[in-house]
Amino acid sequence: MAYRIKKAKKERRLILNDNVSVDTQQEIKKAGINPKWKRWGFRGLLVFLVLIVFSLIITEIYLWQIQPANLQLPPMKEGETLNILLIGTDAGLLDGGGTMPPRSDVLMLFSFNLETRETAVVSIPRDTLVYLDSIGYNRINAAHVFGGTALTLSAVEELLNTTIHYYAKINFQGFKILIDSLGGVPIDVDKDMFYEDPYDIPPLSIDLKAGPQVLDGDKAEQYVRYRDEEGDIGRVERQQKFMAALIQQLLKPTVWLRAPWAVVQLQPFLETNMHLQHGVKFVTNYFFDKETYHTTLPGVGQYIDGASYWLSNGLSLQQVWQQLK
Repeated sequence: MAYRIKKAKKERRLILNDNVSVDTQQEIKKAGINPKWKRWGFRGLLVFLVLIVFSLIITEIYLWQIQPANLQLPPMKEGETLNILLIGTDAGLLDGGGTMPPRSDVLMLFSFNLETRETAVVSIPRDTLVYLDSIGYNRINAAHVFGGTALTLSAVEELLNTTIHYYAKINFQGFKILIDSLGGVPIDVDKDMFYEDPYDIPPLSIDLKAGPQVLDGDKAEQYVRYRDEEGDIGRVERQQKFMAALIQQLLKPTVWLRAPWAVVQLQPFLETNMHLQHGVKFVTNYFFDKETYHTTLPGVGQYIDGASYWLSNGLSLQQVWQQLK
């Protein structure tokens, strides 16, 4: 019996005492119960969790080094939402190949209700007609050309009659690096997309096939920049779809292992007045099993003097919230 027990331990079989017969061992084996794989499965899970914790700790240390650890939220009025504006800038190119300061190619306002934990993501078409101080009427994407981040923030605040508490600005080079560092983003491309712009530097070439796929940084840029017969509104809808897929990707534990590398890679291309720990907090607290609304600034498209504009309905951010519910 001692020999049987010793041999069973070596083979990782469930022979615990004299009451476990050879027949029982065979039944256990037929049933697929293998303590060896159970133990290795547990060890693998433990190692995986340790790696996640280690990655988060490294990320935390790095974030404290590159930005001051002021984690207090700004003073909020009763019923006010906390608002973060995402600004995506282009290469600052003119038709014909000249250069200019970059425009805000993407404007997305993330509005967080701190009481209900709901989030509204409001896309502002880049052709939205606004009045810019000292400049006059122009498209909202021109605000960044004439006044950088400051004028862009004030234009959005006036447009939606609200306060922007934080902002994050990134260009397309940083966007592609971010997507690649996360391992790509799964998305279902709704149709074939083809477009070429020889004046872009480097030349923009969009060539995507319809169907489910994982977009790397280069293909992700093609997807969010593509314009079809629907103009800027169709483009905005694709950007919203991509942002929703990106947020779901960020919530996956396997992606957390890439967090330190993603932060290091992204930092040179990111401008923000917000500690990145806030970004992590907002993603985990407001997008994980919470209600998120995606919408476009209410308005209508119209041609003025041969140019296309998006004319806002004049709704405040609070009124946009009311329409969503």
